[in-house]
Amino acid sequence: MDLSSTESEPETELEDDLDDLLLLDSYQSSCSTASSINTTSPTKAKKPRKVNDTEEKLKLKEEKLKLKEEKQRALLEKARLREEKKKDAEALKRSKPGECIKYITILLDSNIINCEFSAELLMALRTAEIQYKVEDQDISNSALWIRKLEDDSEKTETHMLILWTCSEFLDLLKLDRLDSTIQRHQNSYPEYQITIVIFGIEEYFRFQKTLKNRQLKSKITEERVSAKNTKKETQFTPPFYDLAAVEKSMIKLQLLFNLQYRFVETSQDLGLFVAQFTKSLAEKPFKLERCKKQETIDWFASADSKESVRVDVSGNGLLALWQQQICQFPNVGLDVSQSIVAEYPSPQMLIEAYDKCANRKQAELLLQDIPIRRSHGPLTSCRRIGPELSKKVFLFFNNLDGTIALSQD
Repeated sequence: MDLSSTESEPETELEDDLDDLLLLDSYQSSCSTASSINTTSPTKAKKPRKVNDTEEKLKLKEEKLKLKEEKQRALLEKARLREEKKKDAEALKRSKPGECIKYITILLDSNIINCEFSAELLMALRTAEIQYKVEDQDISNSALWIRKLEDDSEKTETHMLILWTCSEFLDLLKLDRLDSTIQRHQNSYPEYQITIVIFGIEEYFRFQKTLKNRQLKSKITEERVSAKNTKKETQFTPPFYDLAAVEKSMIKLQLLFNLQYRFVETSQDLGLFVAQFTKSLAEKPFKLERCKKQETIDWFASADSKESVRVDVSGNGLLALWQQQICQFPNVGLDVSQSIVAEYPSPQMLIEAYDKCANRKQAELLLQDIPIRRSHGPLTSCRRIGPELSKKVFLFFNNLDGTIALSQD
């Protein structure tokens, strides 16, 4: 009895352990299936999808708003550029020489109307289609200019014209008040460029010359001019100044105050000068803009002599310039330069031909056999360039010593 009981107890313990393991396995499998069911449950998976859908809709809406704003900004920028382009075109049109005179007005001091040259002056302004206004100015007998801008505002030009008659000018010179008067005007308008116009000074010089000759004649012949003639001739009797003294005083004013002056003799010349001055002032912005553009592009300076060759920005005239350059050699005429240009149309082609020569002797004689034809028809004559001119041209383009004479080796 005791043995059987002891043998059965370990078997029951093993069975209990197996049962426990089976229960543990079943519990773990049930937990895994439950978790899988929860993860694949359709009711719980729909909630994050709805959240994602709303976020995507918000993002799309924001992107549409951004695109709309960018489109509006692009339209506004395009409209702004179009408006600026229109303003630039209008400004360019207003600044052209044919149009700019319409937008400038000259302001004449009311005292100018009382001068003897006023009628011709106003007639010249009307003929040139220049607008003018007559009003009181701070400086007597002065003229100012105002320019009408694109926005209908007005801009005052920093130039002033002062018109003096000969008697007014000589009175200031006699009283030694010329420098102080100009100084006072410059203090009132420090930023302005002042130009003095003196009317009728040559008539004064002619009168003084005639009076001096008659006085000399009267001394020689011991005759006196009658009181009536003296009265007629001395109605205009300012102090005596010769041309050298007047010019010396004006040069002094130029150096001290950086002003300009002009002598004008007739009323017609005065009116023409004021009209031309106004036209130049009206074209000033256009010329300044053209100078700025020329500084940024390739251009060729035009010479002052009548024999110079004009070359434009496109390069038209370079062949004639090359031909004219060859004519600068001694005893080289048009027929010789034409023959060389026909063989070598540019200096670069001539230099490349020199580089291809085998030695210096061959390069020096490169041009000697070029034919020169003179006249046409039965009187045609032909000769060659010759070695002398060929060597001079070679030295000019190849020698590095700038002091050497072309006639020497």
